[in-house]
Amino acid sequence: MDESNPARVAGRRPTGARLLGLGIGLAVVLRLALFPFADNKQGDSPMRALLAERMNGDPAAARDARSFCQFGPLHIEVMRPFMAVVPDARLSSRLPSLLAGLAVLVPFVALARRMVPASPFAVALAVLALALSPSHLQASTTAASEALYLLLLTAALERLHAAVTERRRAWFALAGLLASLAAVTRFDS
Repeated sequence: MDESNPARVAGRRPTGARLLGLGIGLAVVLRLALFPFADNKQGDSPMRALLAERMNGDPAAARDARSFCQFGPLHIEVMRPFMAVVPDARLSSRLPSLLAGLAVLVPFVALARRMVPASPFAVALAVLALALSPSHLQASTTAASEALYLLLLTAALERLHAAVTERRRAWFALAGLLASLAAVTRFDS
């Protein structure tokens, strides 16, 4: 046992680790609690859900690039299998955003730890801020593309940081691939 750390001697985790756990737990609980009450009424969520539904019902529409209009195709394509399996479009169109909104915590924590390795407390505060972010809560519970975009972009930034610090060329390629996927999630990116 490490006698130099009083928190560990007392059997408690350091404040940063407790706060990080609180932030992650709060992020999960808030998104799962709000999910049943959310709806696709913000931004382009309704149109994305309608496009995915139309493409599932009419395979020719999925082959026609004009079907996407100004919307990035990746999010709509990710939404389609969920909508094919779960017939309730109000629910199934939002599932990919919920999963992406939860999954973003993994690369977000990894990136924060890479950027401020000496401060677990700063990492925990960043996660807590993301957990409580109204914009991210909305993106994670509606069919908006921002949750998937943020997941891909955060993962790209984390791998880019790893590539620079570890000098590994493969991480550059992976970062580029993730950034490219983020770009086709939202054409305005």
